[in-house]
Amino acid sequence: MNKFLRAGSSLLLAVTLIMGGNMAHAAEPANNAGANATANTTTNTTNTTTDTAADYSFKFNVTANTSTLKPGDEVTITLGVSNINVGENGINTLQGVLSYDDAVFEKVTSSDISSQNNWTITYNDEETDRQGTFLAVILSGGVKETQTIGTIKLKVKENITAKSTQIKFTQITSSEGTTLVNETDKTISLSIQSGNTTGNTNTTTNTNTGGTVVKPSNTTADKNLPKTGSIDVYFAVAATVLVVAGIVAYINYRKNNTNK
Repeated sequence: MNKFLRAGSSLLLAVTLIMGGNMAHAAEPANNAGANATANTTTNTTNTTTDTAADYSFKFNVTANTSTLKPGDEVTITLGVSNINVGENGINTLQGVLSYDDAVFEKVTSSDISSQNNWTITYNDEETDRQGTFLAVILSGGVKETQTIGTIKLKVKENITAKSTQIKFTQITSSEGTTLVNETDKTISLSIQSGNTTGNTNTTTNTNTGGTVVKPSNTTADKNLPKTGSIDVYFAVAATVLVVAGIVAYINYRKNNTNK
């Protein structure tokens, strides 16, 4: 019975989120709905819950699948919970607000949200004062261990000039059905490589490749040089032989004339 009461409270939180009401007030009826004792007993129970809630805590984890993006790239943010300390029932809701630079990323819609492990994520993509608000609810029972809730995908616009950007998750709150537990804001920082930088890299690569192509031609030319040099040597040797032969013939001629 308590399980269904907590699930009903979670659904009430979801409706309150969509309607734009006060989340803190939405949790209060769950306490009263489950109380069948006297007014004094209810008061004591409420005080006990408040004292225990002061020690409640959990961790909301956000992890990006990359730290560097280029125009047209897509980044996937994984959402999860861990270090859950909210009593014996665990948590069954989690809400927060997603914010990003709309000059860098395309508009995030409900189709960019994916739920996992029996969680259901509702995202408000309407242009209202609650745009970017998301609520995750699990009806199969409270979660007490580390678990992935789902993912959010954001796509980088084309022809952007930004060098870096941030994706933020703020106003993070969880509940085990009756008590709201706050968590600190989370920020993911990403660097952006411009399309021009990528083009320069390709140009540089192509230039280097062109240089490499020229080198074999130089090598071939160098290989032909020894052949030309060899021909010159042959002529030099032949000329030397002729000169020597002439000198020898002249010496023999002088000897013959002297003997006569």
